[in-house]
Amino acid sequence: MKYDFTAGDALATKDGWRFHSIWPLSAVPGTTSVGLPFTYNATPDGVYPNNAEMRFDMPPVDEIWLRVRLHEPSNYVMRHNTQIKTANAFAAGWRVGDQLLADDGVSRATISSINSDSVFVRWAEKAAYDTWGNSSAQRLIRNTTRNSTLLSTGKAVWGGDKIMALWVDNYSGDGTGPTIILGAISDWTFGTSKDAIFTAGYRSSGPVGSSSRVSVANIPGGKLFTQTNRGKYIDLAVHVRFSSQTGAKDGVIETWIRYEGEGSYTRRHDIRDADIDRPLNLGGDQQKWQRGYLMGYSNTGYDEQTTFHISRIELFRAKPQDLP
Repeated sequence: MKYDFTAGDALATKDGWRFHSIWPLSAVPGTTSVGLPFTYNATPDGVYPNNAEMRFDMPPVDEIWLRVRLHEPSNYVMRHNTQIKTANAFAAGWRVGDQLLADDGVSRATISSINSDSVFVRWAEKAAYDTWGNSSAQRLIRNTTRNSTLLSTGKAVWGGDKIMALWVDNYSGDGTGPTIILGAISDWTFGTSKDAIFTAGYRSSGPVGSSSRVSVANIPGGKLFTQTNRGKYIDLAVHVRFSSQTGAKDGVIETWIRYEGEGSYTRRHDIRDADIDRPLNLGGDQQKWQRGYLMGYSNTGYDEQTTFHISRIELFRAKPQDLP
């Protein structure tokens, strides 16, 4: 199964693949390509932008080989915000631009926004994040601009994007079978740049809150979106296979990427111990991979409207020959 929007394909049902939503294709800026656009509006710190998600049904398969051509926007920047939870910043007179000092007495950050229960800082030092405390270890935050302190009651990181998800009967913890999730998180987590790291994770079978639900998140797989690749495409491939038998925990999640201008793919994930059992309690095709979505919520937001495009989608029955 293949959609090549640049070659004239539209969003019509094809070879068992069906899109749940229909919206217009558009030209990819700076190229001769046409793609399916995913637009995220600029949002304040700590606010989820609009949901640019395309759900799909695909031909039921026991083993997935899926590839997409994703165009990185020319104005892309992975925004990284740290949320420090404290309810009294407004009352204390704290303002955007104030300088904060972490509990370690060294690490600093600048306030980018304030709401009723939180202060947000942009690209804070990692040491500051580590010493701002959480629900079990509260810390004092010092505002050196105003020579005052407040107690933090928690912290969180905003800095990631969803790229793709795949599942059997239903999405995430709502389903009986497993869900695979690919995404991008701020390189702040592992490095120092404003690029994005390619992540792969899964949730095993079972409802939310049950002991059988497992989450593996933020597995570093090298960079995905970079400043040097702005305005160019990335070929992103994923291979998923169920565990060999129930409880074996030998499921496979592999990913590869190839940047525009590169002749070969680079492996980014090679997970061989995933707990992704085939849901034998379900019937027929519900024991197979058959649904998913492209893109989705951005957990970070952008400072200006940002549009990604997908110009090609390919589903294979076996490993493509150009993958190493």
